[in-house]
Amino acid sequence: MDNLRSSKLIVAKGIAFLALACCAVFMILEQLPKLKVALLLAALVTASARFYYFLFYVLERYV
Repeated sequence: MDNLRSSKLIVAKGIAFLALACCAVFMILEQLPKLKVALLLAALVTASARFYYFLFYVLERYV
């Protein structure tokens, strides 16, 4: 399988991942509409994004 090279398709893939994440958050908050759950989801998203940044940017550039 070839690597994805089209910038339009890469952006579309990113938007699709964002839409999937937003749908998941809204569905979880629909099931458990509590402030604590919303804060835990926000912490999960933030920590996951920082970990992703660490793995694919920091390790590649500095290690």
